[in-house]
Amino acid sequence: MPPKPEDVPTNVSRKYKDEGWVSYKDFLWSNIHRQKFSKFLPYEEARVFIQSLKLKDYKEWKEYLDGNRKDLLQKPKDVPANPAGVYKDKGWIGIGDWLGSEAFAYAHFEYLKFSEAKKFVRTLGLTSSVEWVSYCKGELTHLPIKPSNIPANVVRKYEGKGWNGFKDFLWSAKHRKARKKFMSYKIAEQFIKSLKINSEKDYENYIKKNDHPSDLPDYPSFTYSRKGWENWNKFLGK
Repeated sequence: MPPKPEDVPTNVSRKYKDEGWVSYKDFLWSNIHRQKFSKFLPYEEARVFIQSLKLKDYKEWKEYLDGNRKDLLQKPKDVPANPAGVYKDKGWIGIGDWLGSEAFAYAHFEYLKFSEAKKFVRTLGLTSSVEWVSYCKGELTHLPIKPSNIPANVVRKYEGKGWNGFKDFLWSAKHRKARKKFMSYKIAEQFIKSLKINSEKDYENYIKKNDHPSDLPDYPSFTYSRKGWENWNKFLGK
């Protein structure tokens, strides 16, 4: 999906409360979009196939989705890659029930206390709820996979248990300040083009040599998201 435009707020219900807001159902046109989920197998049938793969945990599930488990049967088109979304209120319990892994026995599953979850999340360097969602989806590949005992919907889980907004949870003000030490996207792009680096892998190797400007980020796609970043080809001048 394209990144959220800067001029579209995250908290739309509050922003548009007196400007025509009705509900998320109306705002998202969710009834229309839900129709596309009808192409998938019922939850129980899809789960039978997934459990036949004998995947042990979320990491192996992610590897399978990324096409890195050539030893396993290819995922059928009528089995979703996003089962939590497709089967919400239609049988979905959790990743453990989906995979059938004893390591995720749902009946005994407990999430971390809010203080413990916050301690871990603050080490990730995230600055917004948008980045949190991307992280939960596994899109920020330079970061460790989200632990299964930290929920994706932290607002709902930790409401009344210490929750005080994403700014507090992520420590976003501190991380934004840290990001300001980096050179601007345009300057970084010009600098990298001058080095004639040809690929993302070449860039990683260059960074590993530890002989680069201190204000050049290790992960430019992350640092410059919504600040000029489009893709690696453009950044490298290809």
